[in-house]
Amino acid sequence: MFGRKKEEPEQPPLLMATVETVPWAYEILSVVQATSRHRLRDCTYDLLDDLEAAARELGADAVIGVRFEGDSTSLFTGSVAYGTAVRRLLA
Repeated sequence: MFGRKKEEPEQPPLLMATVETVPWAYEILSVVQATSRHRLRDCTYDLLDDLEAAARELGADAVIGVRFEGDSTSLFTGSVAYGTAVRRLLA
């Protein structure tokens, strides 16, 4: 969705947000994460794609509390993205 072209049918985008909550009732499914051996500035969209894929496998509607860690300049560190996969509860 964010960085890579995929062969699978296009799905509606998953909400990816740095906020800690969303304005609807939701069920917490799991913490999801994605890792890369590349510098953060070189792989941000790939990390978001992988984070989205991990959340979709759980049946999530959104990932909240998305955070990135990694060094944007060093060639010798990796990068990680993580967040909380949630599913909207229908009223």
